[in-house]
Amino acid sequence: ADQLADRFLAYLAVEKGLAAKTLAAYGRDLAAFLDHCERAGREVTGVALADLVGFLEGEQQRGLSARSR
Repeated sequence: ADQLADRFLAYLAVEKGLAAKTLAAYGRDLAAFLDHCERAGREVTGVALADLVGFLEGEQQRGLSARSR
């Protein structure tokens, strides 16, 4: 899963030209989502919409604004 996240971030850096701070923020978000999947016993390649919704609801409960999510 970490390798997939790293490849995605590299794609964003090279192909989309995202700024370093944006990439760092995306990396933190991806790490948090991967942790959520691991705690739920889900492989990242088998993630369903419900997993993403559950993650976002958890972020909302932690007090993150929609813009931060």
